Order: sequence, then C-alpha cells, then structure tokens
Amino acid sequence: MSKRPITVEDLLEMKFPGTPRLSPDGKHIVFTVTTMDAEKNGYRSTLWLLDKTEEGWSEARPFTVHQTTDKLFRDIQPNWSACSRYIFFLSNRSGKNQIWRITLAGGEAVQWTDWDELITEITWSSATPGLIAFSSRVPGTKAEKKNPNMTVITNIRYKSNGISGFIDPRPHHIFTLNLKTKEYKQVTDGKFSESSPAFSPDGKWIAFSSSRLENDEINQIQNIWRVPVEGGQVEALTFNEGTAGNPRYSPDGKWIAYLGHELGQGKNGVNTSLLVRPAEGGASRNLTAAFDYTVGPNVGGDSRADAGNESFFWSPDSQSIVTIICWRGEGNIYRFSLTEGNYEMLTTGTHSITSLDMQGNNLVMIVDCFWCGSDIYYTCGETGKTSRLTKLNMPLLEQVQLSDPLPLEATSPDGGKIHGWLMKPYGFEEGKKYPMVLEIHGGPYGASGYAFNHEFQLLAARGYAVLFSNPRGSSTYGEKHALGVISDWGGGDYQDLMSITDQAIAENPWIDTARLGCTGGSYGGYMVNWIVGHTQRFNAAVTLRCVSNMYSKYGVADNGWTGNRSGFGGRDLWDAEDFIMERSPIRYAPKVKTPIMIIHSEEDYRCPMEQGEQWFVALKRLGVTTEFVRFAGENHELSRSGKPQNRADRLRQILRWFETHIPPME
Repeated sequence: MSKRPITVEDLLEMKFPGTPRLSPDGKHIVFTVTTMDAEKNGYRSTLWLLDKTEEGWSEARPFTVHQTTDKLFRDIQPNWSACSRYIFFLSNRSGKNQIWRITLAGGEAVQWTDWDELITEITWSSATPGLIAFSSRVPGTKAEKKNPNMTVITNIRYKSNGISGFIDPRPHHIFTLNLKTKEYKQVTDGKFSESSPAFSPDGKWIAFSSSRLENDEINQIQNIWRVPVEGGQVEALTFNEGTAGNPRYSPDGKWIAYLGHELGQGKNGVNTSLLVRPAEGGASRNLTAAFDYTVGPNVGGDSRADAGNESFFWSPDSQSIVTIICWRGEGNIYRFSLTEGNYEMLTTGTHSITSLDMQGNNLVMIVDCFWCGSDIYYTCGETGKTSRLTKLNMPLLEQVQLSDPLPLEATSPDGGKIHGWLMKPYGFEEGKKYPMVLEIHGGPYGASGYAFNHEFQLLAARGYAVLFSNPRGSSTYGEKHALGVISDWGGGDYQDLMSITDQAIAENPWIDTARLGCTGGSYGGYMVNWIVGHTQRFNAAVTLRCVSNMYSKYGVADNGWTGNRSGFGGRDLWDAEDFIMERSPIRYAPKVKTPIMIIHSEEDYRCPMEQGEQWFVALKRLGVTTEFVRFAGENHELSRSGKPQNRADRLRQILRWFETHIPPME
C-alpha cells in the first residue's frame, strides 16, 4: 500500500485549532493553534491569523511568537477590539493567565492586566468600546490558613475534576474592566457565585447566570439575573423553572436568549433548549421545543484542543438565533426563528462542528472531520457558501491510510434502533479473519460520530476492526433515546451494545468472534466492567477511568450525588441500597473471566481512583488476569488533554493488552 498506518507518535505531531474569532470589520479571523511538545511533556498555544483579500482568504499564518522556547506558554481566548485594530487574549507568559494586547500590525504583545485571581468568561460591551466584563473571585480575600495541613469543608461540592486539591469556597463575582483606563469595578457581591456575564446593547445592564438559593449546590437550579452595569440591586429574569445559563441580549435589546430547560432540578439527559424572554420580564418561549435535539456540540473526539462551546448568536435584525445542533453523530449550524418551530440548516455534512463565531450574518467555525481532523471554515452570509480555510493536519494525514466509518444499524430486543459505525482494519483483505474492538463512549449522554478519533484509527492501523455506536443514553438521537438509560444502567444500554455487536458480526463474516475486545472510558468504563460480568463473548477488555461501585461513587466523585443520583432515577443511598448495588459491576466480579486491563488517573475526581482500585482488588482476589495502570498527575481528561507522554503511553498500554490477548494475524 502506498500509505502507511497511523502511529502513536502521529498524535503528538498534530495541530489543534480553537476559539475562532471573526473581526468586527469581517476582514480577519484570529484563532488559536495548540501543539504538543513531547520533550517538555506539555502544550504550546499561539494565535494564528487569516486575512480576507480580493481573491479570497489568505493562507493561515502564525501571529504570536513566544520569545523563549524553554517554557510552555499558552495564548488563548482571543477577542477583537471594536475597531478591529487590536487583539486581546489571555496568556500565562507572566506566570498566571492575564489579558495581553497585540496590534493587528504585529509586534510584541503587551501585558494589559495584573489581576491576582483567575479571569474567566470575558465578554465585551458594544455600547462602550473597551469595556469588558468577566467573572472572578475578589482579590485579596483568601483567608490565611493557620494550619496548612487542615481544611474545614462546609460545602457539599468541595472538589471538582481538573482542580488539584479542593475547590476554593469563595464565590465568583462579576467585574468590569475599562481596557483604555485599566480601571476595575466590582459589580456584584455577596455569598452566591455569578457567571456568564452579558452586556445589554445600551450598556446599562449586565445579565448573568447564578444559583441564588440557600441550598444552591443541592438544588441545581440556575436562573438568569441582571444588574446595573455600575452595580446595585440584582433582578431575577427567570424563576426557578430549571436550569438557565449563557444569557445573550438581542441586538435591539428587547429579548434575552439563554440555554437550559424548565423541567426542575437534577434532570440529566433532557434536551438543552434555546429559550428567549422579554428583556424587561415575561413568559419564556422555547425556540427548539418542536426540534427534539439538544443544543451544543455533543459529538466526542480525542484530537482537539478546542473543547467546544455552546455559543449561539443573534441575527443582526434580532429575528433569529444561530447555534450548533448535533443529529445522529453529525454536528451542523442551524438558525431558529423567533417564531417557535421555524428553523433551517445553514451547514450540512458528515462532520462535527465544535465552536462558532458570528459577525453580521457571516460565520466562522471549527469543523472536526473524521478524515481531516479539525480546521477553520467560513460561511458567507450573502451567498451561504461554506469554505474550508485551513488544512492544518493534511501534511501529516496525507501520509497515512485512514479507515472509513461504515454506518450500520441494529435493533435491540425491545425494538429500539441503535446507530453505529464499523471501521475496517488497515490492509484489509477479503478471505481473512480479523479481531474487532467495541469502543464505548462516556457520559452516558455523550455521543460518538463524525469526528476524528486517533485512538480508533490507531486500533484499525494495528489490524483491528473498530465498532462504535450510540446506545440509549446517547445524545443526538432525541430526548427519549437519551432518557432511556435513566434508572436502567446495565439494562437496555447493555442490550443495545450486544445488538450492535451482533449486527456487525452478521454483516461482516470476516470478524473473528474468537478475538473480540471491548474498551471505553468513564460511563464507557462502567459498561466494559458490566459487560465482562455478564458475558464471556469478549476475549480481552480495557476499562478506562472506570466505575465499578455505584454505591461508593455517590460520596467520593465530584458528580456522584448529582449526576449519578439523577441517572439512577433520583435514588439516594439510604432509599435503594439493593438497587444501586444490583447495578454496580463489582457485584458481578465473581463471574468475570475476561482478561482486563484497568487504566486510571490518580487525580480523577469524576470517577475517582478508588473505583479502579476496588475493581482491581476484587478481580485479583478472584484470579482474573488483570493489570492496573495508574497515571500520576492526571485527571479524568487524560485521553483528551493529558501530558503528551502520558497520552502516548496510555495508547501503548491499550495496544499491548489487545495484541497480547486478541492478536491480529500476521
């Protein structure tokens, strides 16, 4: 074959775009490019530019340069000034993320702030050029600990995956900063946190999201509020109907749009809807009520620096809203009219769109393609034509043979339909038998689909067929499908996965049923553990950042008493001990015969290390062939944003286990 198989090392050479921003004059696009430094075992991010010319868009070019290469700096979250002459961005060049400014003409970036706390969620005022709002803790308010070895905890949510140690209990408040005068002003205060600030078009108000109930951590009720830009009395705009976030004023100032639902507290799996209310108060309108798909980029992938955003944008005439919708593993841009139920697709294709920006009616987005990785695309508002502006990874990917995803569909025993894809192994030849690995996504409300996944391609390159699918619980197939897993983990979802496996084998007799493997992470790790405790059809398994004991996870995970409680139908430990343990893989450990590798991160607070430890000890005691691979300094995101060397070694361990127990034929 003319092209070579993809390798572990190829992942370390990829470029990952993020946060595209179209300049107000429509003539430039700034975005971030993140690369891995294998030697220093970390990431670099710089700003890149695209310029619009009479002939079209120019070739993308690096714009910010780090003067020193012995440190790993990250320039992120760029934003344009109203005049399109300056780019403001966050960077850790001085040791902590601060706002920096660079002119469009180039030159050296200048540090613009010296703020003692983390700056997040920056938004710009259209009425007052140079005025921004952001969310942060109040500087200088951290109490000195008399005993550094002792921590007194009063909040039920005291840890979070990705935060080393414990959550700082101080609330986040809204601040404004005049970038011209460099004057700060604290706009909100009190014991509750505020997030997602948004200026009104007249510059008089800042809307934000906040849970301001006494038991806000338990109630999980978010509302939209507003406060005068100079500070003062806070007013509620939504009233405990459910969850509400990401407020945005319409350009004419008459409406506030936001994301959420009105179904009460603790509702996992329900659609995130696009809602609007009159800016001065009034009843809500759900623009996506008749459209049974959740708002936002929900298709997963492992080759991104851009985590995706749930941004939506008003049309200049305030009559419609543009956002990302995912359907059957595809992500595209839709426009919803203020007339409920009226919508249209602005983009089409078998891809996943992760981030979006809009100026006027022109769109810039990041498109994650199964064959190309992520790139910058542009849709012209006048013509509706969409153009690909970058080919960041083509020099690399043109060298390798990628496996195409072949769609298939299965029917579960209860009649439900399960959609999936099968990838053939590298060098596939008719008449030969090949092993197959079933890949199971996390969530369970995540989704597999048309996005570049290096792990899948790597397994195919090493001689494995790869099967991935969206069993009940997955998003992008409607709310009923997503809610089908509630109170039934290990039930219908297990049947769905077995049905799609059966279908793949029935349609492809070249799959060797004596060499089947399964792997998955988070909820996918739960399902791997559940599968090997309920069937011996798989000959090898790798469980990643897994769940083994739902009872203990309730109190040790950062989402156990919220997400898992909701996923089990609102059951508390003291209400349903038998049910919770009945749906815990560890109860079925004595039935496990499949050789299984456990890979876990020491600082995973979403599915804590004790879940892997319990599973390993149980299986080892029972004589199961098992190994336990632990990564220090990593959290739940090891496969997506872990240190490059650790990501590479994780992949090598997965390959070693499968090649030992279900080796491809030479």
